[in-house]
Amino acid sequence: MSSRELSAELKALESREKEQLALQRQADSRVNEARKAARAEAARLAGIREQLATLKRRSASELIVTEHAMLRYLQRVRGVDLTEVAAAIFPSKVRDQVAELGDGLYPVDGFKVRVKGGVVVTVIGQWD
Repeated sequence: MSSRELSAELKALESREKEQLALQRQADSRVNEARKAARAEAARLAGIREQLATLKRRSASELIVTEHAMLRYLQRVRGVDLTEVAAAIFPSKVRDQVAELGDGLYPVDGFKVRVKGGVVVTVIGQWD
């Protein structure tokens, strides 16, 4: 190999080295950014886990009774007939009014019912 060819090859390799070094620095930068993002995500996960632990400790000390459980208690233990309750909440005269007028707030024997989409969604007491 002549000195001219050797010099040209040396220059080409030095150029490739500089390009590769720049690419390596870019890759290192991306790795550092990814590590930083991973640390931030890990911190968020730790916060969520702490909130979960706090709620679990709290729920273990505070008994929660669902509305479903209360309803079943009234029905199965106290003997409340839910069909009668439904009839008292939504009597036939109110059903007729809803059929004619549609959704809204309707008076029923000392209280009101709110109807949406043909469904009684709440009962409002005299003082509510």
